Amino acid sequence: MRKGVKSARPLDRKALEEILSRKDPLQDLIEQAKFMEEAHAFPDEEEDSPTPGFSFGMRMGCVREDAELSMNKMAKSLGIAPSTWKNYEEDVTFPATELIMKFCQLYNVNPHWLMTNCGSMYL
Repeated sequence: MRKGVKSARPLDRKALEEILSRKDPLQDLIEQAKFMEEAHAFPDEEEDSPTPGFSFGMRMGCVREDAELSMNKMAKSLGIAPSTWKNYEEDVTFPATELIMKFCQLYNVNPHWLMTNCGSMYL
């Protein structure tokens, strides 16, 4: 072992179980929405949905276009790479909970609409 570097204690079973049991409540909603969207299992969308049939990424793109921002400017406002934003809009990857929350706060987006495509686009 190098001088001055402490070795990490191995986690005991109780500590590991406690760490693994922590889960962000919003993450459950995100995972459920992603699963349902992939399985096309969403219940009928509300008639007042501004984006019927749109995927999660398409809804993110709608907000960007409504804000009249390029992909580069949207990515910059969220502190991510433009290619990362493009992957979100194209449903290649799914954003982390923290980014979804930041996106909703910055652009006053209704998280329920973003996750389910039901209800109003904005709060």
